[in-house]
Amino acid sequence: MTMTIKSLRLKNFRNHKNAHFTFSEGANLILGPNGSGKSNILEVLYFLAVGNFIKAGVDKDVISYNEDFCRTDAVIVENEDSAMLSGSVVWINKTDKTVKSYEVNKIKRLKNKFLGNFYAVLFTPESLELVTDSPSLRREYVDFVLSQVDFKYRTYKPLYEKVIRNRNKVLEKIRNREASQTQLDYWDIKALEYGKFIQEKRDEFFNFINSNIAESAGTLGLKTLNISYLRSSISKDRLEEYKLKDIKAGLTLTGPHRDDFEFLLSKRNLKYFGSRGEHRTTSLSLKMCELKFIKNKTGIRPALLLDDIFSELDGNHRKTVIELCKTQQTVITSADKNLVPEPLIKNARTFFL
Repeated sequence: MTMTIKSLRLKNFRNHKNAHFTFSEGANLILGPNGSGKSNILEVLYFLAVGNFIKAGVDKDVISYNEDFCRTDAVIVENEDSAMLSGSVVWINKTDKTVKSYEVNKIKRLKNKFLGNFYAVLFTPESLELVTDSPSLRREYVDFVLSQVDFKYRTYKPLYEKVIRNRNKVLEKIRNREASQTQLDYWDIKALEYGKFIQEKRDEFFNFINSNIAESAGTLGLKTLNISYLRSSISKDRLEEYKLKDIKAGLTLTGPHRDDFEFLLSKRNLKYFGSRGEHRTTSLSLKMCELKFIKNKTGIRPALLLDDIFSELDGNHRKTVIELCKTQQTVITSADKNLVPEPLIKNARTFFL
């Protein structure tokens, strides 16, 4: 099945006061100097897939200066059917709070019902740092992928986070002798319910990646690459084992919120022993597997969003990206047209900012 983004309209989004784009089903190239808003367009497209603005510290940051709201409307076409996906952020001046809302065909939806209407894989220069990033950013990466393809995952993940916040409050009260340990019982039950499911789905994801990444990386020279999932297991026994430590810390010290994963090449952790080139190859190989994973789970090829990455890639990596662009809709940004491979320029619909 095919799914493409046909058009995108932006109102008061960062430096785009009023912008409209009509995309090709194949390659799309957005050219412009640094600061012209190229990356902002990809940020919006990825928002339609994951429901978050990944570059915003707070949602208010995406609203244009001196405005109190922003809005995006996108027409998504799946085979011959189309849908309008809309997102908005409204800033309430009196309370300095923002309200983010989601719509499908002009009907408001909860975030978990909004997701799953558009799929995308984002590759940025920051993606190349995934190998050396913090565990929290690696967890966020996995969550963005799984939340696109699994309704229950994107429902359970925020519920789990809420449970852990509440459990931590109880732990603090116990530490301060303001509550008894029996008050943990309810939160333990819910943490187990949601946490076990989250880790099962992460297991599935890493198993799929490991069954494919050697092939992807092998074409780029890293035949022994694999990922090790460092699961911070959650179980009734483990919560009991950690109870006194949790109380002392006032924090839940085990569970999916403490998970991590590492990239191994011939059993060496690339975070510590990998070269810059190996990090690039690893990140590109992971993105190739991510494309396959979403296609495997949904039957739909996701859009590929490439944010000014060609300055970071050598000839072999560029050839690999060119091949990827042939099989799904692609939106590419670049500050320098000369960095974009000629085959992509030749076949792309080009926008100038």
